[in-house]
Amino acid sequence: MKDESFDMIEAEVEDKESVRPLTKIAPAQTRAKFSSFQVLTIIVALVMTSTVSFLGGVIYDRRTGDAYSEDFQVFWETWNTVDKEFYGDMPSRQDRVYGAIQGFITTLNDPFTAFVVPEQADIHRQFMSGKFGGIGASVSIDANGEPYITRLLRGNPAEKAGLEPLDVIKGVDGQSVQGLTLDQVVDLIKGDVGTEVLLTIYRPSQDTTFDQPIMRAVIEELTAYSGMVGDIGYLRLSSFNAVSASQTEHELQSLLDQHPRA
Repeated sequence: MKDESFDMIEAEVEDKESVRPLTKIAPAQTRAKFSSFQVLTIIVALVMTSTVSFLGGVIYDRRTGDAYSEDFQVFWETWNTVDKEFYGDMPSRQDRVYGAIQGFITTLNDPFTAFVVPEQADIHRQFMSGKFGGIGASVSIDANGEPYITRLLRGNPAEKAGLEPLDVIKGVDGQSVQGLTLDQVVDLIKGDVGTEVLLTIYRPSQDTTFDQPIMRAVIEELTAYSGMVGDIGYLRLSSFNAVSASQTEHELQSLLDQHPRA
């Protein structure tokens, strides 16, 4: 049986010619209360709506998972076959996972998109920031596997200490670097700003070996260079990082101030 107050309001609406604002209905009518059955019905409806929405999310996720499973079926079949049948020395699971990720990145054919393993991520982030604690020298590996200095950053500790391009790094803080990778050597040289690093240097031009202490400083890698050849200006950008844009702007303005012909 309907609530009486609702019957009266309903009658008001049905009689279009006598519609009045609800505020003018008698106080007893405006204080109408929901019956227990109506309240229960509303609660059940809300719960069912939430349940359907939630189940919809679960069903959607499950379908998404099934789609991923189908996409990766060939991958996992290959993985399991190699895992069981490969006769050689099997790389670690982590190396295989990294290799799979690297293979995916390679398919993008984009030289500016790369996967960096977590062990090298901190070094990479420092490099991309353009600032780090170091000595201000670029290092490479020669044909004999020895690290050597390729370039000195102007005004930085390595240049001030008298190091030169082609100087070979034999040791860092008394530790031989023979057999180390380039990343390992660079990691030894870098450190907290204000700390000292001792490099053992072999200088081929003088056939001498010596120890050179260098104080680490905040290094801002110079990626933009400019100069004049006659009345022709040139601008060189060696790499990209967080400070490349500001350095390029500075070098370009320096060129324009010299009024180059081209």
